[in-house]
Amino acid sequence: MALRRLGMESTASYVIIGGLGGAGFVTVLLALIGAGLHIEVLSIATFSGAVTGYMWEHSRPGGERIAQIAIGIGRHAVTPRRVSRAEIATPRWPPTTIPAGEIRIPPVAFVMTLCVMALTMIVAAGAEGLFDWLPRQDYFPPHYRTTRVQCLAERRVEATEPTLIVDDIEAEWYQKFWRAAQEPSLYLASRTSPKTTLTYRFTWLRTFHQPVIVRVDETADGGWRLRAKQLSGHGGYSPGGVQKVVDRRLSDAEAAKLRLTMSASRVFEQPQIGCQEGTDGSRWLLEANDHGRYRYLNRWTPESGSVRETGLIMLGFTGWTFERVY
Repeated sequence: MALRRLGMESTASYVIIGGLGGAGFVTVLLALIGAGLHIEVLSIATFSGAVTGYMWEHSRPGGERIAQIAIGIGRHAVTPRRVSRAEIATPRWPPTTIPAGEIRIPPVAFVMTLCVMALTMIVAAGAEGLFDWLPRQDYFPPHYRTTRVQCLAERRVEATEPTLIVDDIEAEWYQKFWRAAQEPSLYLASRTSPKTTLTYRFTWLRTFHQPVIVRVDETADGGWRLRAKQLSGHGGYSPGGVQKVVDRRLSDAEAAKLRLTMSASRVFEQPQIGCQEGTDGSRWLLEANDHGRYRYLNRWTPESGSVRETGLIMLGFTGWTFERVY
């Protein structure tokens, strides 16, 4: 009606306004649920809004028959009357009263639009990893949140006072990425799986790049199974959804390299956390279900050391190339 009053009424104007409205509506809803805005989702929202605008413009008496035929609901709509352009034309100014009931939107048009909007929300939520099929589980032993340990001094950073192995904020932050990747708790596995189980998992959270999680499981025949996932988000922000996956058996040479690295470096015999901290950088998390014992290491942007060496080896197993390694 506003377009008609302003003398800007045309199919193009309705389509443009509808598209902008659909994009804005979905953008606000995605912000409310904490999901990021992807170009695919924005395109669907804009298209559905544009279709709504088109249907609105063609639902006037002069175009009502076309709309009925287009969406196949002629038997449900009000029988149109023949109206000339001169009859429906409205002066730009002053505004005139719009007869009540002149604009009729078929109900199915609203239903179709709402369905498209709902599908858009589902796609966006899935892309952000908001669909979580894992049961609720603890990713860290309860005593990790109350036990203080001495950190490992690195890069001329002096040792500080004993620090919690993991605080509540960290625990919630890390498990958000594991759950987005549908990665199970190795701590829980260490308590419930057979004592013969051996699993290593490396989690790489770079502030401005996609999170990567690499897990290797020892198989019953002595081999190793690689399962790696790259998420679509950023390590310093939201995790996003699973973007790339590698699931394969390690070659004999790769398996031997992994065993040699783990045994030679004795990586899990060092302090669990490093003293180095920062804002923009990366987290290198190394975990293990070591025959029923949960192990955990956390380093901030390591430039050397066994955690970095092990992480690079496990990243190499994926076959992926990375823009920046830090």
